[in-house]
Amino acid sequence: MTTSHSFHFKTLIEKIEKFFNRLQQENRLVDDIYNEFSLQHELGIFLRNDLNPKEYKVQFERNIKDDILKLSFDKEEKKIIDENGKVIAKKEQLIDKSGKSIVKKEIDLVILGKNGENGEKYAVELKFPRNGQHPEQMYQFIKDIAFMEQLKQAGFTQTYCVCLVDDKNFYSGRSQGIYAYFRSPQIPIHGNIEKPTGKEKFEEEYKPITVKGTYHVQWQELQGNYRYYVIACE
Repeated sequence: MTTSHSFHFKTLIEKIEKFFNRLQQENRLVDDIYNEFSLQHELGIFLRNDLNPKEYKVQFERNIKDDILKLSFDKEEKKIIDENGKVIAKKEQLIDKSGKSIVKKEIDLVILGKNGENGEKYAVELKFPRNGQHPEQMYQFIKDIAFMEQLKQAGFTQTYCVCLVDDKNFYSGRSQGIYAYFRSPQIPIHGNIEKPTGKEKFEEEYKPITVKGTYHVQWQELQGNYRYYVIACE
C-alpha cells in the first residue's frame, strides 16, 4: 500500500541520474567517488537532501530482519553435512516464496516513507568494482538483481540496482558467456545463471542464480571510461 505522496519508480531513477550528472558537472566524480562505500555515502546523502525529509528518510546497511522493514520471508532448516554424509550442524535460513535462499542479508540503501506500518519502502543495491575480476564481478551484479527481486516480493514498494564502473572491459569487448549481459544491450539478464569461475567446492555457493524478470543493461555515459546503469527490479 502506498501513500498519496508516493513517487513513481521512474522518479527515483531520475534522481539517481541527477546525482551522477551533478557529480560530473561539478567535477567531483573522480575525487569524491573512489570506492563502493563512497558511492553509497554520497548517493545516500544526496537523496536525503533531495527527497522531502518530512515524508522520507534514507538509511544505510539495513538488515533484512529489521522489524521496521516488516518483510515477509519463509524459513527452513538447513543441514550442514560433512564429506562422509554426516550432519554436523543445523541452521535456520530465510527463503523466498519459491524456496530459494535469500541472496544477501544487508541492504545498501533503504528509503522509508514516514507513514507508519503501511509506508512506502524502497531498496537500492550498489556496485562500484575497482579491481578487475570482470566475470566474477558481473556475477555479483546479477546476484544483486536476484536479491532485489526477492525484496520486492517480500514487501518493498520498489527495488533498484545501481552499478558504476570506470573500466571499459565491463561494457565493451567480446560478448560471450556472462560478458554478453553487460556488453550487448540486446541480451537480457533472465533465468538461471551459472557462476562463471571457480571450482564447485561448496554446492550452495555455486548454485545458479535465478533471475525471474527480464532486464537489459543500458549503460549511461559519464566522463572518460565511466559508465553507470540503473535497473528497477520486478
